Amino acid sequence: MTDLAEVHLSSTIMTELKERTRQLHQDTETAVDLVSRLRSRESYANLLARFYGLYAPLEQRLVDIAGWESIGIDLTERAKAPLIPNDLAVLGWSSSRLAQIPGCHSLPKLTNLAEGLGCLYVLEGSTLGAQHIRLAVENQLGLTADHGCSFFNGYGSERTGAMWRAFGASTMAYHESHPESTDEIVTAACDTFAQVKEWVACRQV
Repeated sequence: MTDLAEVHLSSTIMTELKERTRQLHQDTETAVDLVSRLRSRESYANLLARFYGLYAPLEQRLVDIAGWESIGIDLTERAKAPLIPNDLAVLGWSSSRLAQIPGCHSLPKLTNLAEGLGCLYVLEGSTLGAQHIRLAVENQLGLTADHGCSFFNGYGSERTGAMWRAFGASTMAYHESHPESTDEIVTAACDTFAQVKEWVACRQV
């Protein structure tokens, strides 16, 4: 996760999302406790496995929502879960062990574009802070963006800001056309933060 003030977007809905999720954002960072999770390759691998158990079904739930193309969002381009198996393979996880990673079944309610955008606000926002995590992984564990740390590298340092701004622009445009969607967007973002906190903070794989 990251402080979304790092990349500024001047928008009522983006500002409201930031303000109304601020405490959940902070609570999630505290609960996930990245400092201790990056102390060893084993604990880092377990962290990746927890993220996979959440992101894989969550991203599929987003794909099931119709209409992304109409607001200029390509979910295939933004998928993060497919990056994790390769990272875990670098860390010595076998295909059979990967297949045994438990998936999260208690997902946020995601039935339309407004709720999908609220969820994506959390997932896309996390790519900003992930660049700092990538550097920590490189320095502490000796892994790199193309060898064990592709999930936290995400879009890479050169594209991350642009991808975030593009997401913000799509969210702004959608909200301008659907001003009644504010509560749905914000509620989905809050629910997603809460699920990340509950699921990823757990260290059992």
